Amino acid sequence: MAGLSVLPDRLKRSIFRCSVQCCYQLNLDLLTFINAFGNWLSSSDSTCPTTLRWLAAQATIYQLSAERINNRLHNTTSSTPQKILNDLDRLIRNSILARKKQRKFRGLMQVWLKHS
Repeated sequence: MAGLSVLPDRLKRSIFRCSVQCCYQLNLDLLTFINAFGNWLSSSDSTCPTTLRWLAAQATIYQLSAERINNRLHNTTSSTPQKILNDLDRLIRNSILARKKQRKFRGLMQVWLKHS
């Protein structure tokens, strides 16, 4: 689990919680999933900036936990995968636009739109 060693503890706990739920429902190997997610977050490449990877990871964790807690537990409804992806896309776009004047967020919208 070398990839997870660079992550903050709070994010590690969120990743673990969501990973347990996703892996249980999809019958995946939990340690493999967490390790791959941590490695993806800590890797560096020219196609996806680190800031965008972290933003996408945080938005995904937030969106999946909001779907589970708000919709499935309290409202006893579930959204379609397409609706969850659309909400996730909107959440990431809004986050980038809200911080567009910060140095790390300049140019992220072009990268996000290029890959979406």
